[in-house]
Amino acid sequence: MYLCTLTTSLFSFLLGINIAMSAEPVEPPGCGEKGQSYFCNDGAKHILGNKSYHIDGASRAQQDSPESLVAMTVEERGTSVNAKNINIIGTADLADSNMFTGPFQMRSKTAIVPKNYGLFIGNGASVVLSDSAFEDVVVGIATDGGSVIVNRGMIEAKFGVFASGEGAFAVLTGTKIKANNPEPNFPYAAVTALDNAYVKMEDGLVDIKNTGGFHVNAGGYLHLNGVAVTSHNDALVWKNNASVWRSNAEGQQNDEEEPEYRVTEKSGFHSLFDFRGGGINFKNGSAVATNAVGLLIREPEDGAGGTIKFHDVNIENSAITVKGGKSYGIYFSAGKFKKYYLDEYDDQMQKDEEDDDEGEEDDDDDYEEEEEDDVEEYDNGYDEEGDEYKKKLSSDQWLIRLERASLSVPDNVALYASDAEYSIHLSQGAEISGDLLLDVNGGSFVSIFADDSSLKGGSRVGKGASAHLSLSNGSTWIVTQRKWKGPQVRYSASNVGDSFSSISFVSLSDSSIIFERPTSTGYQTLSIGNGVKEVYVADGDARLYLNAGGLPGNQASDQLFIHGDVFGTTTIHVRSIPEGSERNMRNKEDSPVISLIQVSGKAQEDSFRLGSGYVTLNGLPYPYHLRAYGTRFSLEGERGAERKRRSLSADIDEQQLLLVDVGDQDGEEFWDFRLENEYVKSSSGSHSEAKVRAVVPQVSTYLLLPNAIFHSGLMDVSNQNKQAEAMRAASQEFLNKRTSFFTNAYGGRHCYASNLSQMKYGYGGDIHYDAAEAGVFLKAVESGSVVGFFGAMGTYGKFSLQPEDVEGSKKSKFEKWSAAVYGSLQHNTGLYVNGLLSYGLFEGDVSTDARGKTASIKGKPLSASLTSGKAFAVESEGLVFDPQVQLIYQRIFFDKARDIDNFDIDMGQPEQWTMRVGGRLSKRLMTNSASHSVSLYGKLYVSNDLHNKQFVSFGDDFQLGALGSSLEAGAGVHAQLSSKFALYGDLSYQHKLTSAGFSGTSFSGGMRYRF
Repeated sequence: MYLCTLTTSLFSFLLGINIAMSAEPVEPPGCGEKGQSYFCNDGAKHILGNKSYHIDGASRAQQDSPESLVAMTVEERGTSVNAKNINIIGTADLADSNMFTGPFQMRSKTAIVPKNYGLFIGNGASVVLSDSAFEDVVVGIATDGGSVIVNRGMIEAKFGVFASGEGAFAVLTGTKIKANNPEPNFPYAAVTALDNAYVKMEDGLVDIKNTGGFHVNAGGYLHLNGVAVTSHNDALVWKNNASVWRSNAEGQQNDEEEPEYRVTEKSGFHSLFDFRGGGINFKNGSAVATNAVGLLIREPEDGAGGTIKFHDVNIENSAITVKGGKSYGIYFSAGKFKKYYLDEYDDQMQKDEEDDDEGEEDDDDDYEEEEEDDVEEYDNGYDEEGDEYKKKLSSDQWLIRLERASLSVPDNVALYASDAEYSIHLSQGAEISGDLLLDVNGGSFVSIFADDSSLKGGSRVGKGASAHLSLSNGSTWIVTQRKWKGPQVRYSASNVGDSFSSISFVSLSDSSIIFERPTSTGYQTLSIGNGVKEVYVADGDARLYLNAGGLPGNQASDQLFIHGDVFGTTTIHVRSIPEGSERNMRNKEDSPVISLIQVSGKAQEDSFRLGSGYVTLNGLPYPYHLRAYGTRFSLEGERGAERKRRSLSADIDEQQLLLVDVGDQDGEEFWDFRLENEYVKSSSGSHSEAKVRAVVPQVSTYLLLPNAIFHSGLMDVSNQNKQAEAMRAASQEFLNKRTSFFTNAYGGRHCYASNLSQMKYGYGGDIHYDAAEAGVFLKAVESGSVVGFFGAMGTYGKFSLQPEDVEGSKKSKFEKWSAAVYGSLQHNTGLYVNGLLSYGLFEGDVSTDARGKTASIKGKPLSASLTSGKAFAVESEGLVFDPQVQLIYQRIFFDKARDIDNFDIDMGQPEQWTMRVGGRLSKRLMTNSASHSVSLYGKLYVSNDLHNKQFVSFGDDFQLGALGSSLEAGAGVHAQLSSKFALYGDLSYQHKLTSAGFSGTSFSGGMRYRF
């Protein structure tokens, strides 16, 4: 790709014209106005103010006077002009094709021959210009070995400032430059610094259209501080798939037919910065350009300033944005420079061959063939045997630094190199991003060092090129797919898809490579290295973020291919596919094995490890673990036999086995790091059972939770029912309209056993529930032989849930609030009916060892019960027998939740019917006071759930275990200590009667006070 074909030709003309000194008449010393212009060369100091000067185009046609081209001329050492409020106006049509006619010399090795100048300073003279304006001139300010200081003001010109020659410098403060080129006949620039000239601009504005921004060549130096730059460039007009540019000036100077230059690629020409050696320092500013190159870097022109050994570009605390599908961020091309060293290398090789008389065939291909055939060995920086890196390119160092700065190219390539060697350093939060981050071609060698900085975009490294990337101190590289589908794609370094990236060497030190989350186009592949020595080095907290899951296509994940040796350990974080794609994969079988990383070289079993221990994919709760498999050549050492056994017994597909076999046959090391499912181990040990994938540990808690809530609800109902019984026992006081307040506490510890096997995800668990309750009697109504009592109560409880024999699970805690209304109807025959309705809410966090908190679960429990019984007195013994039958209905309205392992928790609305049959046998003990009494009782109940199969969903459906049947036995005491105050307590034991159910103890105790 030769973007610079045009610019090289034109600037060769612009910067290489040598005109004899005798072409310009020698002006006698003097200072003053000449017509509408000003000329001063007397070596003295002068002050000007409130003047207007013009470039007289009419007089130029009448006389061959060079000063008529310049509105203000200040020359000769010692001449100094301090000017203020000066207006300089050019009268010529700036788009006129004759603007370059007529000679005018600048005293340096390089010259420009434009039609007019606003202000020219030469040969050691100096000018201070304040609050002045330039309008309709080709060159606003030109200095050839002179100095100029500009304070404020406006410059409207083709060239805003042109500085050339040793000792030339221009300082602009608070100045606005506006450069507009309506017809692309010549490559202008707002600011140009040549031949060791120095240009500094502070707190200014540069507005350019269809022209260049800043040109620095042959040791020139440009310093920008607080400058805002905007560049608007129209799209080029294409003829026969070529961009046509013409240089009228060259043809007229040489009296030849007008030449035609063509850019053979559809690429933008204009650049914000055109750099050919020297220095650029851009601080505290901003630049926004359209259809341009942000930084165009080329070697200095022949004869333009000699050999430049250091080429530095420093961008600090500034933001550069380049938009447009034909734009580039940094375009580095050094074709001639590269060819010189290739020719030198070939000449030396030929000489060695002749000396050794080996008679090998000479390589007499042209440059393009040399580049294609030989450049891979030469430019990759490795010798033929691949033993060590040898730097064989130019000793000149092209160095670009970004510090707290950003370069963004959203529509095309951020960093492009063709036959070039350069280095980019990023630090202190610097950022470079592009639709394609890096495109390296030919024999280029590019090194990127990022310290506490970020890179974004894919990478392409062509044949014979080399790109090294070093990330340190928390830096990141976000690997992305190309999104812009314009014609530039076909000029990429490699003829590969938009999802493929390549790079020659990577070093990660406390930094990360992050694959962008995939789109519908599928996953990405990153290839590192070319099979020579260490190509991947990890140090400290090195991280790799990959995506995996079931997107359409054959590739199940992002993949990393490493062609060379791996050093160090990298922590892998695998992210599941986007949530929107999960539902599309529900009916597709998940792969039990996914190859993430393949290493064709040396590695260790722990070279890559999962940071989280496991990962889930496709919105399902099945964990994948990372396993390392190596060829027989790789499986040497103390644990080699075990690794080999595991490799051969792994459940992998034919393609993966083929990869391993190929490595064995070549006698080379090969490693494959794969994600694999684990399976539930059958308690029977039978191999005939179908394989059942293991689930993440928090699933056991989710599956136990509904029954845990049902169990706590039964405990609530049991204790709430006691309050209705207490009202019946003290019915006379309530009928006398005495208000009663009560409070009590209760709790229990129980173990749950499931009726489901391990192969059906049946889990047991420990449940601990404690609650406090308070209530009040509301009203008593008597109607004939029936008495009704009504009241209300509130309950606050906490329960914890710990699955049994589940590795990695933790105790999860929940809180529960509920409000209930209750009532009792009692006939004078002793028959009674108690009713209860309760509604509440609960919430809690589920936790595991590996993840900590996995999800917050919330819901609303509803319960209702109806109890009927009749008390029978046994007078001879003073006993009362109270048989009961109770029907309880419960329902839980779970809120949907999202697990930390990227699957939905949809518990639905499970419900439960429970029948409870039993009774109480109580005996009242006599006391000396009528207001004091003590009652003892025993109780026995059998409960049974009336259940159907119920399911919850975590991507897949899972069956809930049954609540089961149980036997409950207990005893209690009720002590009436006064006519107003009573205490009571209860202790029970529950034991399951079926394979599913709860076993454990519970207690309750409380007090009642009547006002």
